[in-house]
Amino acid sequence: MRYTILLSLSLFMTICSSAQDKTQQILKELEKNLSSIHNASYETKSTSWEPYQIEEDVMDYTLSTYEVDNPSDPYTKSQFILKNLDNGSIIMCYDGKRRMRTNIEDHTFEIDSLFKGITEYRVVGIPFYHACKRMVDYALNPTDSISLTINEKEKAYELDLTIYSDLQVEFTMAKPDPHLGEESRAYTEDPTSHYIIVIDKKTILPIGYYRLLCHNSSHEWIVGEPVFNQNVKKEFSCFDYIPEGYINLNEKEQQDKLMVNTPDDLIGKAAPSWQLKDENGRTFNLSDFKGKNIILMFTGIGCGPCKQAIPYLNELTEKYDRNKFQIIALECWKRKATDIKRYKKHNNILFDMLADGSSVQDSYNLNGSVPHFFFINENGIITHHFNGWTNSMAEDFTKILDSLEITK
Repeated sequence: MRYTILLSLSLFMTICSSAQDKTQQILKELEKNLSSIHNASYETKSTSWEPYQIEEDVMDYTLSTYEVDNPSDPYTKSQFILKNLDNGSIIMCYDGKRRMRTNIEDHTFEIDSLFKGITEYRVVGIPFYHACKRMVDYALNPTDSISLTINEKEKAYELDLTIYSDLQVEFTMAKPDPHLGEESRAYTEDPTSHYIIVIDKKTILPIGYYRLLCHNSSHEWIVGEPVFNQNVKKEFSCFDYIPEGYINLNEKEQQDKLMVNTPDDLIGKAAPSWQLKDENGRTFNLSDFKGKNIILMFTGIGCGPCKQAIPYLNELTEKYDRNKFQIIALECWKRKATDIKRYKKHNNILFDMLADGSSVQDSYNLNGSVPHFFFINENGIITHHFNGWTNSMAEDFTKILDSLEITK
Protein backbone atom coordinates (compact mmCIF):
# COMPACT_ATOMS: atom_id res chain seq x y z
CA MET A 1 0.00 0.00 0.00
CA ARG A 2 2.79 2.40 1.00
CA TYR A 3 4.70 1.51 -2.16
CA THR A 4 1.61 2.28 -4.26
CA ILE A 5 1.17 5.67 -2.60
CA LEU A 6 4.83 6.56 -3.12
CA LEU A 7 4.63 5.44 -6.76
CA SER A 8 1.52 7.56 -7.33
CA LEU A 9 3.14 10.55 -5.66
CA SER A 10 6.26 10.10 -7.76
CA LEU A 11 4.19 9.90 -10.94
CA PHE A 12 2.24 13.02 -9.95
CA MET A 13 5.45 14.97 -9.30
CA THR A 14 6.88 13.81 -12.61
CA ILE A 15 3.77 15.01 -14.45
CA CYS A 16 3.91 18.38 -12.63
CA SER A 17 7.60 18.77 -13.39
CA SER A 18 6.99 17.94 -17.04
CA ALA A 19 4.19 20.52 -17.26
CA GLN A 20 6.40 23.17 -15.65
CA ASP A 21 9.24 22.37 -18.04
CA LYS A 22 6.90 22.72 -21.02
CA THR A 23 5.56 26.04 -19.71
CA GLN A 24 9.08 27.41 -19.27
CA GLN A 25 10.11 26.13 -22.69
CA ILE A 26 7.21 27.88 -24.41
CA LEU A 27 7.79 31.05 -22.39
CA LYS A 28 11.44 31.23 -23.35
CA GLU A 29 10.69 30.60 -27.02
CA LEU A 30 7.99 33.27 -26.87
CA GLU A 31 10.44 35.71 -25.23
CA LYS A 32 13.02 35.02 -27.95
CA ASN A 33 10.51 35.56 -30.76
CA LEU A 34 9.15 38.75 -29.23
CA SER A 35 12.67 40.15 -28.79
CA SER A 36 13.27 39.67 -32.53
CA ILE A 37 10.43 42.10 -33.34
CA HIS A 38 11.95 45.58 -33.75
CA ASN A 39 8.90 47.14 -35.33
CA ALA A 40 5.42 45.92 -36.20
CA SER A 41 2.35 47.09 -38.09
CA TYR A 42 -0.93 45.40 -37.26
CA GLU A 43 -4.63 45.78 -36.53
CA THR A 44 -6.30 44.85 -33.27
CA LYS A 45 -9.82 44.50 -31.95
CA SER A 46 -10.15 45.53 -28.31
CA THR A 47 -12.88 45.36 -25.71
CA SER A 48 -13.03 46.74 -22.19
CA TRP A 49 -15.69 46.14 -19.56
CA GLU A 50 -16.51 46.67 -15.88
CA PRO A 51 -17.64 43.79 -13.65
CA TYR A 52 -21.30 44.90 -13.61
CA GLN A 53 -21.65 45.16 -17.41
CA ILE A 54 -23.31 42.50 -19.52
CA GLU A 55 -22.04 41.34 -22.90
CA GLU A 56 -24.51 43.23 -25.10
CA ASP A 57 -23.53 46.55 -23.47
CA VAL A 58 -19.82 46.12 -24.19
CA MET A 59 -18.41 47.84 -27.28
CA ASP A 60 -15.54 46.62 -29.48
CA TYR A 61 -13.17 49.06 -31.17
CA THR A 62 -10.61 48.37 -33.86
CA LEU A 63 -7.26 50.13 -34.18
CA SER A 64 -4.34 50.16 -36.56
CA THR A 65 -0.99 50.33 -34.74
CA TYR A 66 2.62 50.88 -35.70
CA GLU A 67 5.06 50.25 -32.84
CA VAL A 68 8.85 50.54 -32.73
CA ASP A 69 11.42 49.45 -30.15
CA ASN A 70 12.78 52.27 -28.01
CA PRO A 71 14.86 50.57 -25.26
CA SER A 72 15.93 53.88 -23.70
CA ASP A 73 12.35 54.79 -22.78
CA PRO A 74 11.76 53.61 -19.18
CA TYR A 75 7.98 53.77 -19.51
CA THR A 76 6.91 51.90 -22.65
CA LYS A 77 10.22 50.75 -24.23
CA SER A 78 8.55 51.80 -27.47
CA GLN A 79 7.28 54.50 -29.79
CA PHE A 80 3.93 54.05 -31.49
CA ILE A 81 1.17 55.48 -33.65
CA LEU A 82 -2.51 54.58 -33.22
CA LYS A 83 -4.98 55.09 -36.04
CA ASN A 84 -8.72 54.70 -36.38
CA LEU A 85 -9.12 51.71 -38.66
CA ASP A 86 -12.43 52.98 -40.05
CA ASN A 87 -11.18 56.33 -41.37
CA GLY A 88 -7.39 56.14 -41.03
CA SER A 89 -7.19 59.20 -38.79
CA ILE A 90 -4.40 59.47 -36.20
CA ILE A 91 -5.72 58.97 -32.66
CA MET A 92 -2.47 59.10 -30.73
CA CYS A 93 1.26 59.24 -31.32
CA TYR A 94 3.96 58.65 -28.69
CA ASP A 95 7.57 59.34 -29.66
CA GLY A 96 9.25 58.73 -26.29
CA LYS A 97 9.40 62.44 -25.46
CA ARG A 98 5.83 63.49 -25.85
CA ARG A 99 2.33 62.29 -26.68
CA MET A 100 0.15 63.78 -29.37
CA ARG A 101 -3.62 63.20 -29.21
CA THR A 102 -6.32 64.32 -31.61
CA ASN A 103 -10.01 65.11 -31.33
CA ILE A 104 -11.78 64.39 -34.59
CA GLU A 105 -14.99 66.12 -33.42
CA ASP A 106 -13.51 69.61 -33.18
CA HIS A 107 -10.34 69.02 -35.27
CA THR A 108 -7.89 69.84 -32.50
CA PHE A 109 -4.66 68.20 -31.40
CA GLU A 110 -2.81 68.29 -28.09
CA ILE A 111 0.90 67.70 -27.55
CA ASP A 112 1.75 66.80 -23.98
CA SER A 113 5.15 66.28 -22.37
CA LEU A 114 3.28 63.94 -19.99
CA PHE A 115 5.24 64.87 -16.92
CA LYS A 116 3.06 67.60 -15.36
CA GLY A 117 4.87 67.12 -12.07
CA ILE A 118 4.46 63.33 -12.12
CA THR A 119 7.47 61.33 -13.27
CA GLU A 120 6.40 57.98 -11.82
CA TYR A 121 4.36 57.01 -14.85
CA ARG A 122 3.06 58.30 -18.15
CA VAL A 123 -0.61 58.20 -18.99
CA VAL A 124 -0.30 56.24 -22.18
CA GLY A 125 -1.20 52.67 -22.96
CA ILE A 126 1.44 50.21 -24.07
CA PRO A 127 1.03 48.76 -27.60
CA PHE A 128 0.21 45.08 -28.04
CA TYR A 129 3.59 43.40 -28.57
CA HIS A 130 5.39 45.49 -25.95
CA ALA A 131 2.60 44.78 -23.44
CA CYS A 132 3.05 41.07 -24.15
CA LYS A 133 6.82 41.44 -23.69
CA ARG A 134 6.18 42.85 -20.21
CA MET A 135 3.87 39.97 -19.31
CA VAL A 136 6.33 37.33 -20.52
CA ASP A 137 9.31 38.97 -18.82
CA TYR A 138 7.38 39.09 -15.55
CA ALA A 139 6.27 35.46 -15.87
CA LEU A 140 9.92 34.44 -16.27
CA ASN A 141 11.16 36.78 -13.51
CA PRO A 142 8.30 37.23 -11.03
CA THR A 143 8.65 39.51 -8.01
CA ASP A 144 5.44 38.31 -6.35
CA SER A 145 3.77 35.01 -5.59
CA ILE A 146 2.29 33.72 -8.87
CA SER A 147 0.60 30.73 -10.43
CA LEU A 148 1.59 29.95 -14.00
CA THR A 149 -0.03 27.29 -16.16
CA ILE A 150 -0.39 26.57 -19.85
CA ASN A 151 -3.49 25.15 -21.48
CA GLU A 152 -3.12 23.57 -24.88
CA LYS A 153 -5.84 24.14 -27.47
CA GLU A 154 -6.08 22.93 -31.06
CA LYS A 155 -4.25 25.87 -32.62
CA ALA A 156 -2.97 27.86 -29.65
CA TYR A 157 -1.50 27.74 -26.17
CA GLU A 158 -3.15 29.77 -23.41
CA LEU A 159 -0.60 30.98 -20.90
CA ASP A 160 -2.42 31.69 -17.64
CA LEU A 161 -0.65 34.06 -15.23
CA THR A 162 -2.20 34.95 -11.86
CA ILE A 163 -0.33 37.36 -9.55
CA TYR A 164 -0.97 37.52 -5.81
CA SER A 165 0.20 40.88 -4.48
CA ASP A 166 -0.95 43.67 -2.16
CA LEU A 167 -1.07 45.96 -5.19
CA GLN A 168 -2.54 45.29 -8.61
CA VAL A 169 -0.06 44.67 -11.42
CA GLU A 170 -0.79 46.60 -14.62
CA PHE A 171 1.20 45.63 -17.71
CA THR A 172 -0.72 47.85 -20.13
CA MET A 173 0.03 51.20 -18.44
CA ALA A 174 3.33 52.99 -19.01
CA LYS A 175 5.04 52.65 -15.66
CA PRO A 176 8.55 51.29 -14.92
CA ASP A 177 7.23 49.26 -11.97
CA PRO A 178 3.99 47.57 -13.05
CA HIS A 179 2.57 47.60 -9.51
CA LEU A 180 -0.06 50.28 -9.10
CA GLY A 181 0.59 52.82 -6.37
CA GLU A 182 -0.73 52.90 -2.83
CA GLU A 183 -3.60 55.15 -3.94
CA SER A 184 -5.14 52.17 -5.75
CA ARG A 185 -5.88 50.39 -2.47
CA ALA A 186 -8.84 52.63 -1.69
CA TYR A 187 -10.90 51.51 -4.67
CA THR A 188 -9.45 48.07 -5.38
CA GLU A 189 -11.59 45.33 -3.86
CA ASP A 190 -9.21 42.51 -4.78
CA PRO A 191 -5.57 43.20 -5.74
CA THR A 192 -5.18 39.84 -7.52
CA SER A 193 -4.10 40.37 -11.15
CA HIS A 194 -4.91 37.82 -13.84
CA TYR A 195 -3.58 37.71 -17.41
CA ILE A 196 -3.99 35.16 -20.19
CA ILE A 197 -1.75 35.30 -23.27
CA VAL A 198 -3.01 33.38 -26.30
CA ILE A 199 -0.04 32.04 -28.32
CA ASP A 200 -0.21 30.80 -31.90
CA LYS A 201 1.26 27.28 -32.08
CA LYS A 202 2.83 27.78 -35.50
CA THR A 203 4.68 31.04 -34.86
CA ILE A 204 4.93 30.96 -31.05
CA LEU A 205 3.86 34.60 -31.02
CA PRO A 206 0.94 36.15 -29.14
CA ILE A 207 -2.30 36.63 -31.04
CA GLY A 208 -4.30 38.00 -28.12
CA TYR A 209 -4.39 38.58 -24.40
CA TYR A 210 -6.93 38.94 -21.60
CA ARG A 211 -6.39 41.40 -18.76
CA LEU A 212 -8.67 40.55 -15.83
CA LEU A 213 -8.67 42.94 -12.84
CA CYS A 214 -11.38 43.39 -10.22
CA HIS A 215 -12.45 46.86 -11.35
CA ASN A 216 -11.93 46.55 -15.09
CA SER A 217 -11.14 43.85 -17.64
CA SER A 218 -10.16 43.95 -21.28
CA HIS A 219 -8.90 41.85 -24.13
CA GLU A 220 -7.00 42.70 -27.30
CA TRP A 221 -6.71 40.49 -30.38
CA ILE A 222 -4.60 40.69 -33.52
CA VAL A 223 -6.82 40.97 -36.59
CA GLY A 224 -5.33 39.84 -39.91
CA GLU A 225 -1.62 39.35 -40.59
CA PRO A 226 0.89 41.60 -38.78
CA VAL A 227 3.96 42.88 -40.63
CA PHE A 228 7.28 42.80 -38.78
CA ASN A 229 10.64 44.54 -39.11
CA GLN A 230 9.90 46.83 -42.01
CA ASN A 231 12.84 48.74 -43.43
CA VAL A 232 11.84 52.17 -42.12
CA LYS A 233 13.54 54.77 -39.97
CA LYS A 234 13.43 53.77 -36.32
CA GLU A 235 12.75 57.14 -34.74
CA PHE A 236 9.95 59.55 -35.48
CA SER A 237 8.43 62.68 -34.01
CA CYS A 238 4.85 63.39 -33.00
CA PHE A 239 5.12 66.65 -34.96
CA ASP A 240 5.33 64.58 -38.16
CA TYR A 241 1.82 63.19 -37.61
CA ILE A 242 -0.28 66.26 -36.85
CA PRO A 243 -3.35 66.04 -39.11
CA GLU A 244 -3.61 68.77 -41.71
CA GLY A 245 -5.92 71.59 -40.68
CA TYR A 246 -6.07 70.65 -36.99
CA ILE A 247 -5.77 73.41 -34.35
CA ASN A 248 -3.18 73.21 -31.57
CA LEU A 249 -5.10 73.02 -28.31
CA ASN A 250 -1.93 73.72 -26.32
CA GLU A 251 -1.24 77.17 -27.74
CA LYS A 252 -2.21 79.88 -25.29
CA GLU A 253 -4.39 81.67 -27.83
CA GLN A 254 -6.46 78.53 -28.37
CA GLN A 255 -6.57 77.70 -24.67
CA ASP A 256 -7.87 81.18 -23.89
CA LYS A 257 -10.47 80.82 -26.64
CA LEU A 258 -11.71 77.41 -25.53
CA MET A 259 -11.39 77.84 -21.76
CA VAL A 260 -12.61 81.39 -21.13
CA ASN A 261 -14.15 80.54 -17.75
CA THR A 262 -13.29 78.15 -14.94
CA PRO A 263 -15.61 76.25 -12.58
CA ASP A 264 -14.60 78.58 -9.73
CA ASP A 265 -15.99 81.52 -11.73
CA LEU A 266 -19.47 80.14 -10.95
CA ILE A 267 -19.09 80.53 -7.19
CA GLY A 268 -21.65 83.07 -5.97
CA LYS A 269 -23.79 82.63 -9.08
CA ALA A 270 -26.96 80.66 -9.77
CA ALA A 271 -26.23 77.05 -10.72
CA PRO A 272 -26.90 76.45 -14.44
CA SER A 273 -30.16 74.57 -14.93
CA TRP A 274 -30.48 71.10 -16.46
CA GLN A 275 -33.02 68.38 -17.18
CA LEU A 276 -31.78 64.77 -17.05
CA LYS A 277 -33.08 61.24 -16.54
CA ASP A 278 -32.19 58.63 -13.96
CA GLU A 279 -31.56 54.93 -14.62
CA ASN A 280 -35.31 54.24 -14.56
CA GLY A 281 -36.16 56.89 -17.16
CA ARG A 282 -37.59 59.41 -14.69
CA THR A 283 -36.92 63.06 -15.58
CA PHE A 284 -35.41 65.46 -13.05
CA ASN A 285 -34.76 69.21 -13.23
CA LEU A 286 -32.36 71.10 -11.02
CA SER A 287 -35.34 73.25 -10.00
CA ASP A 288 -36.97 70.14 -8.49
CA PHE A 289 -34.44 70.39 -5.66
CA LYS A 290 -34.95 74.07 -4.85
CA GLY A 291 -35.02 74.65 -1.10
CA LYS A 292 -32.41 71.93 -0.50
CA ASN A 293 -28.67 72.11 -0.07
CA ILE A 294 -27.10 70.02 -2.84
CA ILE A 295 -23.78 68.43 -3.64
CA LEU A 296 -23.74 68.12 -7.42
CA MET A 297 -21.11 65.59 -8.47
CA PHE A 298 -19.84 65.17 -12.02
CA THR A 299 -18.67 61.57 -12.23
CA GLY A 300 -17.85 58.77 -14.65
CA ILE A 301 -18.43 55.04 -14.38
CA GLY A 302 -15.00 53.47 -14.31
CA CYS A 303 -13.33 56.52 -12.70
CA GLY A 304 -11.21 55.34 -9.78
CA PRO A 305 -11.26 58.53 -7.64
CA CYS A 306 -15.04 58.82 -8.23
CA LYS A 307 -15.53 55.32 -6.89
CA GLN A 308 -13.22 56.07 -3.97
CA ALA A 309 -15.61 58.84 -2.85
CA ILE A 310 -18.73 56.62 -2.79
CA PRO A 311 -18.51 55.30 0.81
CA TYR A 312 -18.14 58.80 2.23
CA LEU A 313 -20.96 60.20 0.06
CA ASN A 314 -23.17 57.33 1.26
CA GLU A 315 -22.39 58.35 4.85
CA LEU A 316 -23.48 61.92 4.09
CA THR A 317 -26.73 60.66 2.55
CA GLU A 318 -27.58 58.81 5.76
CA LYS A 319 -26.33 61.51 8.16
CA TYR A 320 -28.19 64.56 6.86
CA ASP A 321 -31.90 65.30 6.53
CA ARG A 322 -33.15 64.26 3.07
CA ASN A 323 -35.69 67.09 3.18
CA LYS A 324 -32.87 69.62 3.47
CA PHE A 325 -29.97 67.95 1.70
CA GLN A 326 -29.34 65.80 -1.39
CA ILE A 327 -26.42 64.41 -3.37
CA ILE A 328 -26.91 64.19 -7.13
CA ALA A 329 -24.29 62.53 -9.33
CA LEU A 330 -24.26 63.22 -13.08
CA GLU A 331 -22.67 60.39 -15.12
CA CYS A 332 -20.49 62.03 -17.78
CA TRP A 333 -18.84 59.13 -19.61
CA LYS A 334 -21.91 58.44 -21.75
CA ARG A 335 -22.85 55.15 -20.14
CA LYS A 336 -26.26 53.60 -20.68
CA ALA A 337 -29.05 53.68 -18.10
CA THR A 338 -28.63 49.92 -17.63
CA ASP A 339 -24.94 50.46 -16.80
CA ILE A 340 -25.86 53.08 -14.20
CA LYS A 341 -28.41 50.76 -12.62
CA ARG A 342 -25.92 47.91 -12.29
CA TYR A 343 -23.14 50.28 -11.15
CA LYS A 344 -25.35 51.64 -8.36
CA LYS A 345 -26.25 48.14 -7.23
CA HIS A 346 -22.67 46.84 -7.48
CA ASN A 347 -21.33 49.73 -5.34
CA ASN A 348 -24.38 50.07 -3.04
CA ILE A 349 -24.84 53.73 -4.01
CA LEU A 350 -27.50 55.43 -1.88
CA PHE A 351 -27.63 58.80 -3.65
CA ASP A 352 -29.26 59.78 -6.96
CA MET A 353 -27.40 59.29 -10.23
CA LEU A 354 -28.50 60.78 -13.56
CA ALA A 355 -27.45 59.98 -17.11
CA ASP A 356 -26.04 62.23 -19.87
CA GLY A 357 -24.12 64.52 -17.53
CA SER A 358 -21.72 65.26 -20.40
CA SER A 359 -24.42 67.51 -21.90
CA VAL A 360 -24.22 69.70 -18.78
CA GLN A 361 -20.44 69.97 -18.38
CA ASP A 362 -19.93 72.98 -20.65
CA SER A 363 -22.42 75.10 -18.69
CA TYR A 364 -20.40 74.38 -15.53
CA ASN A 365 -17.11 75.36 -17.29
CA LEU A 366 -15.76 71.81 -17.13
CA ASN A 367 -13.34 70.33 -19.66
CA GLY A 368 -14.45 66.69 -19.38
CA SER A 369 -12.44 65.64 -16.32
CA VAL A 370 -14.10 63.98 -13.33
CA PRO A 371 -14.84 64.10 -10.48
CA HIS A 372 -15.98 67.67 -9.75
CA PHE A 373 -18.20 68.69 -6.83
CA PHE A 374 -20.36 71.82 -6.65
CA PHE A 375 -22.06 72.85 -3.40
CA ILE A 376 -25.39 74.55 -4.16
CA ASN A 377 -27.38 76.24 -1.39
CA GLU A 378 -31.15 76.21 -0.85
CA ASN A 379 -31.49 79.29 -3.10
CA GLY A 380 -29.74 77.59 -6.02
CA ILE A 381 -26.45 79.52 -5.61
CA ILE A 382 -23.09 77.75 -6.00
CA THR A 383 -21.07 78.27 -2.83
CA HIS A 384 -18.06 75.94 -3.25
CA HIS A 385 -16.28 73.92 -5.93
CA PHE A 386 -13.88 70.99 -5.51
CA ASN A 387 -11.89 69.24 -8.24
CA GLY A 388 -10.82 65.59 -7.88
CA TRP A 389 -11.08 63.46 -4.78
CA THR A 390 -8.78 62.64 -1.90
CA ASN A 391 -9.84 61.30 1.49
CA SER A 392 -8.62 64.54 3.10
CA MET A 393 -11.38 66.41 1.24
CA ALA A 394 -13.96 64.68 3.44
CA GLU A 395 -13.03 66.98 6.32
CA ASP A 396 -13.71 70.06 4.17
CA PHE A 397 -17.05 68.66 3.02
CA THR A 398 -18.15 67.83 6.56
CA LYS A 399 -17.15 71.27 7.86
CA ILE A 400 -19.27 72.98 5.17
CA LEU A 401 -22.30 70.75 5.73
CA ASP A 402 -22.18 70.90 9.54
CA SER A 403 -22.40 74.70 9.34
CA LEU A 404 -25.76 74.40 7.57
CA GLU A 405 -27.70 72.76 10.43
CA ILE A 406 -29.15 70.04 8.24
CA THR A 407 -28.38 67.00 10.42
CA LYS A 408 -31.26 64.59 10.95
